[in-house]
Amino acid sequence: MQSGHIRSLGEAAGELTAALATMNKEDGPVCAYPPYYQLEYPDDALLADVIRKCEKEAVGHPNLQEAENLLAELRNFLPTAEAISRLPHQIIHGDINFSNAAASGHRITGILDLEFATVDVRAMELAVCLGELLADLGGNLLDDFERFVCGYGSKMMLTQAETDHLLDLVKLRRLDVFVHFLGRFSADLDPIGVLVEQMHLSTQVCRFVEDHHTELQDILDRHLLETC
Repeated sequence: MQSGHIRSLGEAAGELTAALATMNKEDGPVCAYPPYYQLEYPDDALLADVIRKCEKEAVGHPNLQEAENLLAELRNFLPTAEAISRLPHQIIHGDINFSNAAASGHRITGILDLEFATVDVRAMELAVCLGELLADLGGNLLDDFERFVCGYGSKMMLTQAETDHLLDLVKLRRLDVFVHFLGRFSADLDPIGVLVEQMHLSTQVCRFVEDHHTELQDILDRHLLETC
């Protein structure tokens, strides 16, 4: 993945956000997926089943502790859900990433696959992209984050309230992925290795956001509230 591709995908995401903003939400897709901010805490029965299966497969304490840390992140998020629900809503693609993009050289020429299109807060489009970008172990994450945000901001601006909540939304995206794979493991749809990998990625993103919160927020404010 080259730096030019990262900025160009940000530009494409911003252009798509702006285009979808012109569509009436009522004329959009039948929403099979609720807004991310409606994510609920896993019920006790599911958690007990996951713990039982982990212990049966001799998964060590660090993995269970990692799951506990992510669940704590989710508990911390829940009180902010109401404020997030008041942010601007529109149709979003919901899964913009390099595997869903067409390119010519360093330029992204198209966004594919509308399987996850739904109505959600507008800023969630960017948050999903950034959550996936920060889950990539390669490259310089701070530089890549800024490239993407700069590209997005050159095509689409957000409000102060949206940028204030964006890092919460980035973590929410990864928490949603974690909860999804908890359910798949409990239902015997995935082996434990898949769940462990997703826990690691979600932990990485949440930790990076916490460790670099000031720098990341500065990047968002500079490029999304004024022309880049």
